[in-house]
Amino acid sequence: KLSRLLDREDDIILKYRSKYDYHFYIVAHAYVRKLYLGEEINKFDLLYNGNMGYDGSKRYTDDIENICDNSTCLFYVEEIKFYNKTQFNYDIYNYVINNYEKIDSNEYLDIYVNK
Repeated sequence: KLSRLLDREDDIILKYRSKYDYHFYIVAHAYVRKLYLGEEINKFDLLYNGNMGYDGSKRYTDDIENICDNSTCLFYVEEIKFYNKTQFNYDIYNYVINNYEKIDSNEYLDIYVNK
């Protein structure tokens, strides 16, 4: 089931992937998505509360801001229904959808970029 979902996401990911300096996957299983695409995993791929430590979402959003101040940034944002409601950090999800511009979507992903 997961591989079918990943295949359906490929079109929109590949459409934007090379046009931005930095891209973030704000999706429930970002590390799986990136492994599937042959990309390197980083700290932004495990956005679960247990991985962030105390006040971790603030540090992550600060890091995103610092990166995106000097780079073009792209965010692949998955619909909220796909998240594990007890572990996923909604602060980062809300930060992205409230601070970046939505430019495209399909039935699985919304695409946000620097404003």
